[in-house]
Amino acid sequence: MMDLNRSCLVAIQKIPGETREEKFKEIGQIVKRVAGAIEKNVDFDCAVNDQSVPLGLVPLVQVLVGVKIKNHDYVIEALKSDNVFLVTEALRARWFFNGSNEAITNQNFYAAKLLPYVSMCTRRKIVKRLVVGLANKHTLAEDFFNHFVSTYGIHEAINLLPACRSEFIYDTIVEHKILFSNKMLKILYRRYPDLVVQYFKFMDPNERSNEINRTMFRMLNIYDYETFLPLLLTKHPDIFVNMQEIHPTSPTLKNRRAAMLLKNAKEIFIEKPRGIIDLLPIKLVYDTLKPDEFETMFGNIFEKQWDMFKVDYVMNYLEYYPQDKKAALIRNKVKEKYGYDLYDKVEKLTSTYLLLLPKNERYELTRKIIESRHRCDSPDYETTWWCYLPLKDAISSLKIQIVKNWKSSKRQSFFSQLIYVCKLNESLEALLDVLRYVDEKHHYEKSEVIIGMLDRITQEFNLEDFDQRFWEALFSIIKRIKLKKKMQETTGC
Repeated sequence: MMDLNRSCLVAIQKIPGETREEKFKEIGQIVKRVAGAIEKNVDFDCAVNDQSVPLGLVPLVQVLVGVKIKNHDYVIEALKSDNVFLVTEALRARWFFNGSNEAITNQNFYAAKLLPYVSMCTRRKIVKRLVVGLANKHTLAEDFFNHFVSTYGIHEAINLLPACRSEFIYDTIVEHKILFSNKMLKILYRRYPDLVVQYFKFMDPNERSNEINRTMFRMLNIYDYETFLPLLLTKHPDIFVNMQEIHPTSPTLKNRRAAMLLKNAKEIFIEKPRGIIDLLPIKLVYDTLKPDEFETMFGNIFEKQWDMFKVDYVMNYLEYYPQDKKAALIRNKVKEKYGYDLYDKVEKLTSTYLLLLPKNERYELTRKIIESRHRCDSPDYETTWWCYLPLKDAISSLKIQIVKNWKSSKRQSFFSQLIYVCKLNESLEALLDVLRYVDEKHHYEKSEVIIGMLDRITQEFNLEDFDQRFWEALFSIIKRIKLKKKMQETTGC
């Protein structure tokens, strides 16, 4: 092959012309003259001799002439060659692959004259030409398909399917248990969208009404088609939504696809958002839907069973909803979905939800939560219920807990909660009282506990807001920590 390619390249250099374009233009003129001579019954060899065609260029001229005058023998000879130039030119002979001459383009002729003598690579290229050429000649395509299956196997034949009838393809899928690639599905979908829809229905557990569907269901895996599924949004958004509901896939949709879904399947999405909302940018959803549509959709995100309902989960979808309306919307949708008043089911309430409420409402619900649970031992200071009581009550309760608990880890948590309460209530005066309380009542507290509290202050407050009173209190606390550390170093304790 390398020798033939090299000889062809050397021969091209002998053709008149300074540039590649000039040389190939001259070759084109040679081909035209040779083809004209052959049409006048001049022998090919004589014609190329008359044109002084270099020996190394004769095979290329022959296939170019063959393509031009529709000489199948010349095309077949080139296809059998190992020379990539010759094969490429032979594959340009559309008439050889499109069934315009059925005496040539049929499985018997190909089986006898061509296919056994070409390389596997060339054979696959021939299949690609056939599937394009026979797009409207289904019977021929199906004959070729059957021949390829019996001779080379289903995997060699499968690329011919787009040129076959949809009924034939369906029967073939069932007979051979075919699992298409994403690439093949895209090709089939452009030609036979209903067939591809039927293929996806094989993956629907609700469609397992017969042995065929049950068999295909066991074989197919929806996750193999993640890259194809968004293409359904143009003409079959309902199938896309159904597939997502049954088998949620991971990739998020880009804005264009997401907008297409909201346009073509808005009603379906509003009714059944659970399987697909996580695929969409939530801001696009909020901006696209009308307020009443968004609220209806939001209610349909809720779990069917009350036991599975989680306030913080549904709140994730309210990022762009008005802050002062979030709590009421959740409460109303709980009432619609489950028939409960959320305020009577305080076991479902979270600190995140409480922060949406006006202070008095928050205080009242917090008391109900504490009364119903009889304890507030959450390890996270932000979700410890005492923090959401009125400022004085919260600080008083937390001080009691500090006194009652001897474990330093617990005490550090309660000190952090004191700081959080001050931040939550936006009260610098309360923070100053806490600092003075710590300075006066906790001389002997472990250094790491107090350092943890000071670190929390730096996280929750802007130190530039502190006046001299704060710095005096902080300096006193820090001085005591340093003194304690020095004493420990001196005594070795």
